[in-house]
Amino acid sequence: MKGNPLAKERIKKFVGGQAVIEGVMMRGPGYTATAVREPSGSIVVQKEATTSIQERYPILKKPFLRGCVALYESLVIGMKALSFSAKAAGDEEEEMSNSEIECRIVKLPLPWYFPHYLQSLYL
Repeated sequence: MKGNPLAKERIKKFVGGQAVIEGVMMRGPGYTATAVREPSGSIVVQKEATTSIQERYPILKKPFLRGCVALYESLVIGMKALSFSAKAAGDEEEEMSNSEIECRIVKLPLPWYFPHYLQSLYL
């Protein structure tokens, strides 16, 4: 392969996805796309530019912070895709706003932290 002038250098790209209602969401380096089958049988595609907050704040690229930021961004993007797919599949009338999604994600771990907090008061 070293002498082959047609061989291209391999570039590692991070691509991932998840299943949504009647479709799939795929996330690549710069875009997120969600494809959903409508009740009529046609396919609806939503393509959105995606940028990480780590690009604006390089401190968030540190090992522990990087994982927390990636988890949070994945949850937000996944909830947006699920909201879009539910609307396109005919299960919901309206999509959730960004503030509603963030509010639900922040409230998610509270049932686990509260009992731990109460237990720490008595031990």
